[in-house]
Amino acid sequence: MPLELTLRSRLEVPLDVADVLLSACRSLSADDCARLPVVHGNRDAELGDFFIVSGSATDDNTAIWSGDLSKLRRLGEGHDGGTLRVEGSVGLHVGARMSGGTIEILGDADDWAGAEMRGGRLIVRGSVGRSAGGAYRGATSGMRGGEIFIHGNAGDELGSCLRRGFIAVAGTTGAVAGSNMLAGTLVLAGKVGSGLGLGNRRGTMVVLGDRPSLLPTYRYAARYRPVVTRLVLRHLRSPGFPLKGVAPAPVFERYCGDLLEGGRGEILLASA
Repeated sequence: MPLELTLRSRLEVPLDVADVLLSACRSLSADDCARLPVVHGNRDAELGDFFIVSGSATDDNTAIWSGDLSKLRRLGEGHDGGTLRVEGSVGLHVGARMSGGTIEILGDADDWAGAEMRGGRLIVRGSVGRSAGGAYRGATSGMRGGEIFIHGNAGDELGSCLRRGFIAVAGTTGAVAGSNMLAGTLVLAGKVGSGLGLGNRRGTMVVLGDRPSLLPTYRYAARYRPVVTRLVLRHLRSPGFPLKGVAPAPVFERYCGDLLEGGRGEILLASA
């Protein structure tokens, strides 16, 4: 039986649960988990003040969070193993700096989902806000490993300063996706906003949907069927990612850039 955490009543102010880690809960009883510290607004409290805690994570290494969690912050921050399942939407910083395991969100996630991830898998069945997989202000590297699958839309600055890792978005993506990418891969299946790949150094962006307006610092290179995109699409379809109307091996136009950063990055546009 998994550890189950059910919200008692709707939260009016943010609740910070960064200290409620699955790795700690595995060795605790439900009563002990309920005594873990949280921060409600600007005051200290205990998890059990807001959640009914039952079951145990000892056997299957799984925790299920349920209720309106849109005010819940930093859930799964630093998550390093096991499975967190969120039955609804969740607030800021979910999965930030996680290094292993899986976090699955059945609803939407607010800004900074998976920010500065180092490993693991974050699955969002709904949409995400700004800076998913991105770098916090002042940091030089965003996501450094792992995978993010977004079944809905993504806000601006997706994957900013991405260093390693893989992000896929089925819906619309906001402005300046992949800005200042160092490496890694973005797969964008829907409409893409302006400024794609601004400052990109070595990253790869695969655009499967409508053709975006590219920055003038990208130069046309070739039209071909890269083998790597077949592997990427196969990888996406294996967990049931919603790819509609995409051929198994589409033809791509390759553009090199950002030329202001040396031109070693690339944008691959699926050709009609």
